[in-house]
Amino acid sequence: MAVVNMDLGKESYKIEIERGLLPHIGEKIRKLTKAQKIAVITDNHVQAIYGDKIRESLQQGDFHVRIIEMPAGAENKKIHVLEGVYNELCDFHLSRDDAIVTFSGGLPGDLGGFAAASYMRGVPFFQVPTTLLAQIDSSVGGKVAIALPGGTNLPGAFYQPKGVFLHPDLLETTPQPHGHRRLHDAPNP
Repeated sequence: MAVVNMDLGKESYKIEIERGLLPHIGEKIRKLTKAQKIAVITDNHVQAIYGDKIRESLQQGDFHVRIIEMPAGAENKKIHVLEGVYNELCDFHLSRDDAIVTFSGGLPGDLGGFAAASYMRGVPFFQVPTTLLAQIDSSVGGKVAIALPGGTNLPGAFYQPKGVFLHPDLLETTPQPHGHRRLHDAPNP
């Protein structure tokens, strides 16, 4: 396992990188929070593949779990989707003592992180990114946001996660845009 320490004073957190991490997410998050409930914000693609696995891992960490599924695609980084997430958090009775896990690529990470930053004026959250871009960019740095018709990331905040967990094997099932290859498919230089 590799660990990167993000030294940000009282907002510091660790990025853990390890193959086979998904079954241990619940126990790792349990060490970082006393939350009773975890809301997992993911997209329909990742939910279909890994939803049961993350639910089981979090339940083994002794969390009551609600999966909040949003449609995949950049066109869904919108306020009406965020409103649906807020409604699900309310229905789940998520409190400021509970937590959110964003589990997917950059879009659910940004939207879910913005929900965490703004719901009840801030709920702790954790990132479990499943795409290469999310693993090296959007899951670190604390930028969380949604899009408006006038531009992307206009409503947003800087809100640091309590931890980031990178499981490289999750990249194996990431849909690839036309013309892009997975890391292991790239030709050797």
